[in-house]
Amino acid sequence: MPADATFIFRPMLAHDLHQAEAMTRAVSWPHRAEDWRFVLDLGFGHVAAQNGTLAATAMGWPQGPAAASLGMIIVSPEAQGAGLGRRITENVLHALGPVSIELHATAAGLPLYEKLGFTRQGAISQHQGLATPRPPPDAAIRPATPADLPALAALDRHATGADRTHILAALLAIGQTVILERHNTQAGFATLRRFGRGHQIGPVIAPDPQAAQALLHHFIHHHPGRFLRADIVAASTLAPFLAACGLAHAGGATLMRRGPPRPTPTTTHRFALINQALG
Repeated sequence: MPADATFIFRPMLAHDLHQAEAMTRAVSWPHRAEDWRFVLDLGFGHVAAQNGTLAATAMGWPQGPAAASLGMIIVSPEAQGAGLGRRITENVLHALGPVSIELHATAAGLPLYEKLGFTRQGAISQHQGLATPRPPPDAAIRPATPADLPALAALDRHATGADRTHILAALLAIGQTVILERHNTQAGFATLRRFGRGHQIGPVIAPDPQAAQALLHHFIHHHPGRFLRADIVAASTLAPFLAACGLAHAGGATLMRRGPPRPTPTTTHRFALINQALG
């Protein structure tokens, strides 16, 4: 597309998802139409289109009154160089408002996000492959029920500084969520759901790396031979364990943040993301 092409910028609608899925295939992202529908139901999106054809997308997810996540920023290969990435990202940032906004940036996106006021906060390591179980750790893990949602939301809020109750409720409805208990109290949790080429484990919220490893291995142990993915905090020391379980390193991203700082977690931490869009 020429740089002077005329684009229409508008909210993303449900009927855009077929084209959005095609855009992710064009840039080698694994998202299915169902994955797009899931994230759109949890937030909102903007698109740039020309003559009815999508050229760019960006999405935002409010997470309580003071936090949000930004992601699914894609410009089709044919529309590169027209400035669409910056403009459509600015549209979503304006809609989210002056809150603490997180995103997970590819190397190609880093310069743009830094110009928009984002700063680097850490790194994410993507692991995926066919699950190969190891001897499971001794941990008290049980299935979660809807009655556990307030406790899960409180753990997640402490770990992330965001109120993601509505997202956790959606994960409870479509995936398998388990709780790790210590001293008869919910100490951590994790979810497995269908995503991309197979299933994704995330989030993993836990008090320490040992608990996080136990939660990850619960799903690895119960799904041998399946294609699993986990996007972990690179500093979490979990990479060797995942590699030994068949989930090899497959890339990563940079955690970036714009706006007010978030509280530093002390007792519960985020070890794996829901995915790189939702955080």
